Amino acid sequence: MDNLAKKIALVVDDTVLVRQVIGRVLREVGYTVVSAGDGEEAINLARFHEPTLIILDVHMPKKDGITALRELRLDTRFKDVPVILLTASSDRETVKAGLELRVFDYIIKSDAALILSRLRELIEKL
Repeated sequence: MDNLAKKIALVVDDTVLVRQVIGRVLREVGYTVVSAGDGEEAINLARFHEPTLIILDVHMPKKDGITALRELRLDTRFKDVPVILLTASSDRETVKAGLELRVFDYIIKSDAALILSRLRELIEKL
């Protein structure tokens, strides 16, 4: 089975618990989940697994989410992959950078129930 027929999600966050919880939700709706703890690892895993959805934290060690996304968007394989950014705040510069990189949407990190509710809502739109 090729990646066009598979739903592969790359979940990138420097917090293991966040990756686990989001991964569980994605598996429930049929995604194969690959996870990374920083932007560098995310880029490497994306190139190998060619995900059909990327959920990407903005603030991470080694390479932040915006920098990683900018690099991924240069690769034609990822120019149209939906990306949902996870961010602790909705500061203007982050929003602007995300819009320029054609993110699908944002999830503001607040409490777990709201994150999961918003994630489910966005996945239904894909």
